[in-house]
Amino acid sequence: MMRLFSRGPVARLCVPSQPTAALTVVSRFYAEQSSSSRPKFEFMSVQDDPAKGYMLRASVDEKRVIITFFPQLGPRKSDPNDPAPQFDFAARRSIRLFQHEVAGLLTVCEGKAAKHQIESSLHDLSFNPAEGNGYLLQGTLAKKSNPIPWAVQFDGYKATMFRHFLNSALNTSFGFQKHFRALEQRDQAQFERYQNQRNSRQNNNSSSNGNNNNNSSNGNNNNNNGSTNNGNYRQNNNGNQNNGNNNNNGSRNNNRRQYSN
Repeated sequence: MMRLFSRGPVARLCVPSQPTAALTVVSRFYAEQSSSSRPKFEFMSVQDDPAKGYMLRASVDEKRVIITFFPQLGPRKSDPNDPAPQFDFAARRSIRLFQHEVAGLLTVCEGKAAKHQIESSLHDLSFNPAEGNGYLLQGTLAKKSNPIPWAVQFDGYKATMFRHFLNSALNTSFGFQKHFRALEQRDQAQFERYQNQRNSRQNNNSSSNGNNNNNSSNGNNNNNNGSTNNGNYRQNNNGNQNNGNNNNNGSRNNNRRQYSN
């Protein structure tokens, strides 16, 4: 049976142990409730064979995600009140992931990538979807000294909680959500400036076209006036010529009369 309950700022998902079961799993996810708290993810796998049992804890430290692996110490405890530790904290092994590596894991969880490789001088790991359901983080630790094979599978609700942890670490703890909002605001401001510049250019072009049309109208009027004036000039010239011809004809007629007399 699975129970989900909350106590203050901590939300826990617990799977009670079964006395006859070969595997006991207890998982907790500490959701970030304020700016001072940081998301944490933890689950335990207690088995009858100590070599197969472990506890996994993921937490945020400044700008990195730390995944710590604790091997099971001794057989399963029969008494839950036994103060003896169930896991070997002295033999823990840690993996430190930077922001781009956390983003790579999240892309696999969201189905945007088929696999993500994590390589450094201390470990060589790969993160990919597991067969059936969940995700598988496997590889070797301590590459230089004595490579240790290591594998952890996130299945069922553990896969869902691990995905929520990565998303919270990347967007909230690392400030990516705030960065995205700033980019959106900057893009919106740039778009508004572009719109204003384009509208201003359109208005200027409209004004220029209007002035050109007015100038064309004035030119046509001037041409028409010039044509009219030319026509009047021609008519005046014709009239003057006619008057001159008439005067010449009159002079000839007068001369003829005088000669005949």
